[in-house]
Amino acid sequence: MMKCSIFSFYNFLFYLNSVTIGFADYTKLIIHRKMKRKSLILLSFMFLISTLNSINGQNTNDLEKSDLKGKVKSVKSTYLSRGEWQSQEYAIFNKKGYEVENSTFFEKDTLHSMTKTKYKNNKVVEKITKFPSENNRLKKRIYSYDKNDNVIEEIAYENNKIDSKIIYEYSKTNNLINEIQFDENNDKKSEFKYVYDERGNQIEKYRTKYGKRYKSVFEYNASNDIVKQQLFNPKNELEQESHYTYDLNHNLILQKNYYGVRRSGKLKNKVTYKYNDQNLKTEIITLGPDDLPTEKIIYEYDKFGERTLWNRLDGNSNIISNNRYENTYDEKNNLIKTVQFSDGTISRVTLYEIRYFE
Repeated sequence: MMKCSIFSFYNFLFYLNSVTIGFADYTKLIIHRKMKRKSLILLSFMFLISTLNSINGQNTNDLEKSDLKGKVKSVKSTYLSRGEWQSQEYAIFNKKGYEVENSTFFEKDTLHSMTKTKYKNNKVVEKITKFPSENNRLKKRIYSYDKNDNVIEEIAYENNKIDSKIIYEYSKTNNLINEIQFDENNDKKSEFKYVYDERGNQIEKYRTKYGKRYKSVFEYNASNDIVKQQLFNPKNELEQESHYTYDLNHNLILQKNYYGVRRSGKLKNKVTYKYNDQNLKTEIITLGPDDLPTEKIIYEYDKFGERTLWNRLDGNSNIISNNRYENTYDEKNNLIKTVQFSDGTISRVTLYEIRYFE
């Protein structure tokens, strides 16, 4: 299970790609399942909070986050594409449900990388990754915490030399309010500042990089759902704006995206969403500013909430991509095999070999 650095959050705040289903990151698969009601923009916003909580030890263990049932000891994931072996991942967990070792293979029986994670009081304190396939290149991350178990420093090493550092500062209510990133020479690379309302919702974010400052503004409804998001450039000009509408279950049902001031704030597109009785997303329709559909995506699921159908259609309802999934589970209802059919032909098979503590 690969853990993503919070660095990555800022790179795709408004430009997240669709989530790829696969056990290369069982955790991502489950996050995708549990957040199908959220837009990709909102998912990126929530990703930062989720990642910080995970590092700070304020979240559930890795097995629970991955929705793995039982006392799982290890998971070996094997990926086949068009019948050919592609890659493999092997994750080992301790008895508390935290991942302590992760190995990846891009060639059979040839170790590409191995990551070992150390914990203290269920918080990550050290992650070391070795790359035997790259002359034993070594990467390491060290985490320090305050008395409230908030991570306050993250130092990254490359071959035992400091590669980067991040300093985190928090409010009295333990909300992240400042983040400073330094390069290998300990020169400030970028800085982020966060502002919250009285309910603890992040309402402003400032990003300063190479002397330029960018601002994001968020508005919420009474249920603490984001209803408006704005992005401003260093000249304080509105670059992009999005509005969100929800149903009674807090599922996002309408998203309107607008251009910035350079295009007079005109409507760029609209996206509508539908859900089933389990609050799983079943339909996404993208409409142009003329209200005519440009793309439609349809999902279906099995009784465990795993995807069984993913169809992409154009604005005239012609099928562009047709993907069907057959899922197999073990006696504990953990996913152990997924077969993906693309346009009627097997395109990908993912095998999950799960071992349990006795």
